[in-house]
Amino acid sequence: MSPKVYLDALGTLVVLFISWAYLRKQQPPYPPAVGSMLPWIGSGLIFARDPFTFLDTCRKQYGHVFKLLLGGRRMIVVSSADAIAALLRDRHGTLDADVMHIALLRCVGAINHDTHRIHDILHHEIFPIIGRCFTRHSLSNISSQFSTRLRSQLDEAFSSHNQQSISLKGLVGRSLFEATSSAMLRPSFPISFYDDLLRLDSSIYSRLYKLPFFSHSSTWARHRLLDRLADYIEEIERDGAEGELMSGVLEVFKANKLGRSDKAGLMLVFIWGSHINPMNTTIWLLTYLLANREAMTKIREEVDQTIHSQFTSLDSLLAADPCVLDGPGFSLLDSAIRETMRLTVITTVVRRATCDTELKSEGRTIHISEGEHIMADVRAPHHDETTYPDAETFIYDRFVFRENSENASGQIPSSNQRAALTFFGWGSGKHICKGRHLAMYEVKLLVIILLHLYDMSLASGVLQNFPPKFKRRSLGVWHANEDVLVHLQRRHVSGTTTG
Repeated sequence: MSPKVYLDALGTLVVLFISWAYLRKQQPPYPPAVGSMLPWIGSGLIFARDPFTFLDTCRKQYGHVFKLLLGGRRMIVVSSADAIAALLRDRHGTLDADVMHIALLRCVGAINHDTHRIHDILHHEIFPIIGRCFTRHSLSNISSQFSTRLRSQLDEAFSSHNQQSISLKGLVGRSLFEATSSAMLRPSFPISFYDDLLRLDSSIYSRLYKLPFFSHSSTWARHRLLDRLADYIEEIERDGAEGELMSGVLEVFKANKLGRSDKAGLMLVFIWGSHINPMNTTIWLLTYLLANREAMTKIREEVDQTIHSQFTSLDSLLAADPCVLDGPGFSLLDSAIRETMRLTVITTVVRRATCDTELKSEGRTIHISEGEHIMADVRAPHHDETTYPDAETFIYDRFVFRENSENASGQIPSSNQRAALTFFGWGSGKHICKGRHLAMYEVKLLVIILLHLYDMSLASGVLQNFPPKFKRRSLGVWHANEDVLVHLQRRHVSGTTTG
C-alpha cells in the first residue's frame, strides 16, 4: 500500500476524532448538574432553607432531571411522571429506601445506635404486620371502636365549645388521635400523649435537615413520649396485647431481643407516621371546603343523600363495614380528598442505588451509579398544567368523571387527560403507604360525621387571614402557618341519635 493511502487513512481518522471530540464537547451532560461554590455542602444550605422553591427553580432551569450535591451526597432529582413511577416500582430491586427510614428512626425515635439492624426489623418484620392489619377488609376489626370513639370525641368537642370558636387543628387532631389510638392500641393508651406528639412534630423538619432551632421543648416532649411508650409496652407485655397489630409487634420485639428504648423508639415512629399526615390532610380538606361554599354544599348533599338512601341514619353507617364507604355514593368526597392530597402532599422520595442502574425519563435514559441517591419530587406532576388544568386551584370534583360533563371549573376533561391523571399521593410499588386504607377511612369518616351533624363556619375575624399559607418547612403534607378557628352549629338531622 502506498504512503499516500496511509496518509489519507490517517487524515480521515484524525478528522473523525476531531469531529467526535467537538460533538461531545457541544452536547451538554445528562443529567445537567446544578452548580455550587461550596465543596461537599453543595446546594445543601439553600435546599434545607426552602427545598420546594429551590426544586421548582432548578426544574425550570434544567428540566425534569438534574443532579445536585447535598451535604456530600450525589443526588439525582427526577420530576417527570414516568421516571417517578419507575423509581417507585423499582422492578429490579436496585433502589434502596433505607435513607429516609433511618433518618426518621433517628429524628423521631431517638434511635442512634445499631440503626441499620433496627431499620431491617422495621422494614422486613413490622411493616408486613402493618400491611396485613390495615387492608381494606381488615379495617372491620377496628372500625367499630374507631367510629364510636370518633363520634364521641366530636360531640364532646362541640359540647365543650358550644357557641364559642374552636381550633380546627385541635378539633381534627385530637379527635383522630384519640379514636385511632383507642382502636389500634387499646382504650388505656395514654391520651396525654397528643400534645407532646405535636411538640415533637414541630421540630422534625429542623432535626432532619440539621438546622439550628430551640430544641428544649421538643426534646423534653420526645423524652416524655418515649418514657410513656416504654411503660405502655411493658404493661401490655405483662397483661397481654389486644388485637393482631400489637400482638404481632410484641412478638417481633421479643424475637429480636430489643431493649426498652428501641421498642419505644419504633413505636413512636409508627404513631407519629400514622397520625400527622392524616391529620394535616383532613385539616386542609376542611379548610378548602370552608373557602369554597359550593364544594361544602355539594359534598354535604352527597353525604346526606347517601346516608338516607343507603343507611337510613348515621348510626347505621357507623356500624357498617368500612368498605361501604368506598362505593359510588361518596364519589365527590373521594375526589375532594384526592384533590386535597394532590395540592398538599410534598413527599420527596429518596432512594439509594445499590448497583449501577438506569431509569427512563421522557424517552431519555438516566444512568445512575452505585451509591448515588435519587430523589422523586412528586409535587411536579401533581402541579403539571398539561395534566391538571388550573393546577393551583382546589377543584373538588376533579377526579369525578362523567361523560361530556363539566367539572366545577367549567372544564370537560378529555379521555387523554383522564388517562394521564398521575397521582402519587400514597406512593407506589413495594413501598406504597401501608396505612393508606386506614388513613382514607379516618379522613372520610370524620368529614362525613362533621358535615352531616354540624354546620361549620369560620369564626368571626378569621376571613382576613384565610386561607392560611403553607409553612415552607414541612414534611409529608404541608403544615399550615397558622391555625383556623371555626364555629360549629348542630344541624337537625332525623333518624340519628345525638351525642
